[in-house]
Amino acid sequence: MLEPKFIHLHVHTAYSLLEGAIKMPKLAAWAAEHNMPAIAATDTGNICGAMAMMHEMPPKGVQPILGTQLLVKSPKKNKNKFSDEADTFDKVVFLVQNEQGYKNLLKYFSKYYMDSEKQGTPHLTFEEILEHTEGLLLLTGGVEGLLGRSLLNGQKEWAEKITEKLQKAYPNRLYIELQRHGTEQEQATEQGFIDLAYKYNIPLVATNDAYFLTPDMYEAHDALLCIAEKTYVSEQNRRRVTPEHYLKTEEEMCASKYCSNCQTLRLYGG
Repeated sequence: MLEPKFIHLHVHTAYSLLEGAIKMPKLAAWAAEHNMPAIAATDTGNICGAMAMMHEMPPKGVQPILGTQLLVKSPKKNKNKFSDEADTFDKVVFLVQNEQGYKNLLKYFSKYYMDSEKQGTPHLTFEEILEHTEGLLLLTGGVEGLLGRSLLNGQKEWAEKITEKLQKAYPNRLYIELQRHGTEQEQATEQGFIDLAYKYNIPLVATNDAYFLTPDMYEAHDALLCIAEKTYVSEQNRRRVTPEHYLKTEEEMCASKYCSNCQTLRLYGG
């Protein structure tokens, strides 16, 4: 088998309740059909699909990569120090590297749901994600992540401070995440991500934040989001993803319009 050029590292399965629409058996079958040797499941706020991954993927020759997507309270600039006073939340992706990483992820889940119970939205603080890092890889979450918000707000120096903190906490295990779903925000931040990656010698990783299996599932998934948010399809001011948020093949991801810098940017996966 040829060395893969792309592996999905940011996928929401049906275990991302009322958000993901990819059933685990179909995810495993899809990866095997497309000769993808490994694939990650990064469900929102849980690892409930872990057992299903271990059951479905190895028999098909696919290595399961356990991960999750969690919310982090946006660090706020306060006299050049980090503060968690902001009331906004950013997305980060954790991937489990080994047994210690799994144990540390469980510690994060305890904080995520127990410590923030009285504060409404489950989340971690920025300082908390710097504490139990051994055995975990961190993806910065793209335009909706910690760095993305700073770059969108024109706070390049603040994005650099966040990068420095993360790099120290996750040595050789930090990846700056690039996504191309065709949004204006992604286009506005892409060069900023690239500049940070080169300045701090951090690998770039291309991901496609997949919520559904094939393009024809877009409208059904959009209706699923409406059910989750208690809104209507006809409403304009509601959560949406794009038709590009499907599980793309290696060929699609490495095509020029999706990933024109695959070689020059040292993309290690996606």
